Amino acid sequence: QAELEHLQARVTKINWRRRVATIQGAGGEEQLLNFDVLVISPGLLVSGGSGLEIPDSVGSSVMRFASLEDAEQLRQRLDDNMAPISAVAVVGAGYVGAEVAASLAELPREQRRPDEVTLFGTKLLAGSEPQNRERTAKR
Repeated sequence: QAELEHLQARVTKINWRRRVATIQGAGGEEQLLNFDVLVISPGLLVSGGSGLEIPDSVGSSVMRFASLEDAEQLRQRLDDNMAPISAVAVVGAGYVGAEVAASLAELPREQRRPDEVTLFGTKLLAGSEPQNRERTAKR
């Protein structure tokens, strides 16, 4: 299995060209997070149609994740014979983001599993029952 880490943080800035996200922890401290692929899964923010814009210039290094088509595109990106993906950052720690991160971390090595998967959001599975959050955090 790949290493999976949940960071309780907010994304404050993304440098698309350098593939670095600036995140701010609960205590206000800032940290840089490097990524090969950034999966944005903010739940209702995307499916509700708010204008989350991803610049065309970032190519396939940043992906929105809100539909079956998005899942197929992510799978295709992992299966491409491009440079190996060592780090994937998943923005959004709701149900979809947590499932994407866990699924990526559990991929068999021969299916081009990333070495490191980082899931970050302000609260893991916000709105779910406490026991569900605890079980998910252990997974």
